[in-house]
Amino acid sequence: MRLRRIFVAVLVIVAIVFGVAVVSGFQLYADAATTQERESLAATADSTAVQLDASLDERTRTVALQARDPAVMGADDERSESLQRFVDVTEYQGISVIDENATMLALESEGLSETERTELVGSSFADREYVQAGLAGQRHVSDPVEAETGNHIVTVAVPVERDGDVVATVNGALHLEDGTVFDGIEGNDQSDVAVRIVDGDTVLYEDGEWDRTALVVERATVESAGWTVEVARPEAAVTEPARTAMLFQGGAVGLVLLTLGAVGVWAHRSLLRQIAALQDGFDRLADHDYETELELTGTTEWSEIEHQFNEVSTELQRHERELERAVDQLEQSRSNLEMLNRVVRHDIRNDLQLVQAYSEMLDDHVDTEGQPYLEIIEESTENAIGLTTTARDLAEVMLQQEIEAQAVPLDVTIDKQLTEIRTTHPDATVTVETPVPSVDVAGNDMLGAVFRNLLKNAIQHTDRDVPRVTVDVTVDDETVDVSVTDNGPGIPDGQKGEIFGKGEKGLESDGTGVGLYLVQELVESYGGEVWVQDGEPTGAEFVVRLPLAE
Repeated sequence: MRLRRIFVAVLVIVAIVFGVAVVSGFQLYADAATTQERESLAATADSTAVQLDASLDERTRTVALQARDPAVMGADDERSESLQRFVDVTEYQGISVIDENATMLALESEGLSETERTELVGSSFADREYVQAGLAGQRHVSDPVEAETGNHIVTVAVPVERDGDVVATVNGALHLEDGTVFDGIEGNDQSDVAVRIVDGDTVLYEDGEWDRTALVVERATVESAGWTVEVARPEAAVTEPARTAMLFQGGAVGLVLLTLGAVGVWAHRSLLRQIAALQDGFDRLADHDYETELELTGTTEWSEIEHQFNEVSTELQRHERELERAVDQLEQSRSNLEMLNRVVRHDIRNDLQLVQAYSEMLDDHVDTEGQPYLEIIEESTENAIGLTTTARDLAEVMLQQEIEAQAVPLDVTIDKQLTEIRTTHPDATVTVETPVPSVDVAGNDMLGAVFRNLLKNAIQHTDRDVPRVTVDVTVDDETVDVSVTDNGPGIPDGQKGEIFGKGEKGLESDGTGVGLYLVQELVESYGGEVWVQDGEPTGAEFVVRLPLAE
């Protein structure tokens, strides 16, 4: 019922908006039409400017090709022949070569007499802007100069480079009225549009009627020459169509209002019922009633919505069943893991401790020849007991659904592990740089496993006769860094990023590769981080950063 009221309110609001649009739209439409026309004129001016830039660029490249001709800086007769050929085959009316001292070396031009050429060759053109630009290594299009004939001439200067140095400038003269620079500009689909090209107050090109009043004018700049493109159209041609269109707009708005009313009635009778049924279907899906199916009538689109909704409902039902099976399997796996943990913690560990005890009792009963084998048995037994400890810790981490960090005393935890490692490895030297501070860090009862595995890892990975392990603790405002450094061969840079991966042994050492994986899992669960870096002067340094307990 609420949706119907909203629908009716929307129709009323739309009708009011259209009414206001009719009243206020006349001037707005006229302004918009004028703006659109200005944008169209501006686009024409911009495109014309781009066209002229491209035209001048093409002609500049033509002069550049001539500048690379070896004959330009060759003998006089070769140069003269090359320049004359340039004038004959291009649209340029003249061309000259001016050396690095701004002295004209050669000149060829249509209608130029020998006497005039003799007077100009050898003259200095140092005051010409295009000569200065060319000798400075720049390509330049000069400002137009009006000849005695009334024609406007521009000079295109291009530097002549030899071995990286500018040795001269080649200058092509273009007669704008006689050339093809402005070809294609006069064509325009609208006969009342006027176009002209100006340089300051000088009109270089003009097409269309510019003596009319009330013109809408847009301008653009030809970047390569500094010319201005002006495009104009009578203002009346812009506003008159707008006023005519307003009359049609009034009738169109009335027709739209009638159509809107008819559409509203149809939508109210057909669409709202379908929407209500669809909403009811989603409500039932939200209540996990995945056997819900819709029956919608009407257009093809509603049939497609019905089909897709029913497919979604069926798919959700299938996923729910799969989720239930996955939960059951997860519970079974958790139960199996708990049983395996009990076996590792009690049965296997007890048997290994018996083997260790009896092997120690055999020390006095085994001769010298059998002593190495007994030592292998004792070492392997000790490693296996350590493995059961790591496996137990890892299983407990995996069985915990969410690890909640608590305040744990750092000094007590580290001191306990130092005592154990010194007892189990009396041949190793384990030192602490400074007394461990009495601070609480984020952790739990598994925090000791972090330092136990790092200490064991440091002893196992040394290649020295006497393993040396150094522990150092640094405290700042929010975190504590605990470093464990060994005197082993260190860890290559290529393995440092992977050393904490599950099953990564590294350095061809003994062990399962799960100890460092367990370290990383625990430290990150406390909100900390762990990394390995090169020790000083040798060995590997593992750093554990833990947040201070709040």
